[in-house]
Amino acid sequence: MQHRKVVAYASRQLRKLEQNYPTHDLELEAITFALKIWRHYLYGVHVDIFTDHKSLHEGAIVRNAAESSVVAAVKARQFDDPALVKIREIIPFKKKQVFELSEDGVLRYQDRLCVPDVRGLQRQIMIEILQSWYSIHMGSTKMYPDLRQLYWWNGMKRNIAEYVTQCPSCQQVRVEN
Repeated sequence: MQHRKVVAYASRQLRKLEQNYPTHDLELEAITFALKIWRHYLYGVHVDIFTDHKSLHEGAIVRNAAESSVVAAVKARQFDDPALVKIREIIPFKKKQVFELSEDGVLRYQDRLCVPDVRGLQRQIMIEILQSWYSIHMGSTKMYPDLRQLYWWNGMKRNIAEYVTQCPSCQQVRVEN
């Protein structure tokens, strides 16, 4: 849930082998399934996992700060990008705030993580989203809104369009549709 609204639902049928699993294994499998398919919503945010299955309460899965190495790198390298450093400096003097510093000191644009233009981080994010097991290569028209929910950088739409033109899978899907 986000702002007291459901963000997404998911379900799937059990595989033949899974039908023989004990209940606690099925509950744990449901959690890992959810974390995998919703990982793009979970990057960079704190996550609480609630379950009504008692055996899972005893385990280590109480909290999960689901954060990819790319997101951690983005947060760590925001000071390496001169444009983002300049934005940080003018934040206190702006009356209308579109950029803000979160509690942990991370620069955000309209609640989205600002990605610095250093060490290919923007490209890494695009690669990661296309290499996910649950990714569908739908081209820049679909990829841009998905990334836009979580990230911001100057020239983002153009960069995504350029990247998608170099992705053979995206081009193949585009031709078939």
